[in-house]
Amino acid sequence: MVPSRQQQRFFELTAPVVAGLGLELWGLEYRPSHRPPLLRVFIESSADGESGSRGVSVEDCARVSCQLSGVLDVEDPLPGRYQLEISSPGMERRLFEPQHYQRFVGSRVCVSLRVPSDGQRNFTGWLLPFSAADASSVALRTATGAEHLFAFDDIEVARLAPEVGDTGAEGQSWS
Repeated sequence: MVPSRQQQRFFELTAPVVAGLGLELWGLEYRPSHRPPLLRVFIESSADGESGSRGVSVEDCARVSCQLSGVLDVEDPLPGRYQLEISSPGMERRLFEPQHYQRFVGSRVCVSLRVPSDGQRNFTGWLLPFSAADASSVALRTATGAEHLFAFDDIEVARLAPEVGDTGAEGQSWS
């Protein structure tokens, strides 16, 4: 999915702030139709940062909010009032970038497409390994064994869909 010019600007302003606090910017969600407009920032602990791999705390969210609010006030990418939310991606995290899909190969996901494929827009299944020949697509195997290939640009939203007792791609237990 190609980010809009405004989303790209948010990313350019947000990424250095988050990285400077030893965290990883997982993704951004901008909802201009929300009143007031909503900018949601998802942060993840960084194995290279001071947070280690302990997860994201309320204090991490507060630190990012404080620092990022100052940057957004100075740069003013959103005219007027807006709502800023800082959050961890959570267990049912949204997958924003190709590297997110690669990180969770073997994990169960729900994918919603922009337009139907084979008569449906929503698919649930397990992410298959990426093909070097086609790194611009996501492959998914459903519970019936059917395999589907989706271009990144055709995906409206994809989220992890862990089942209770499931072990994710990185060995996390969801129970």
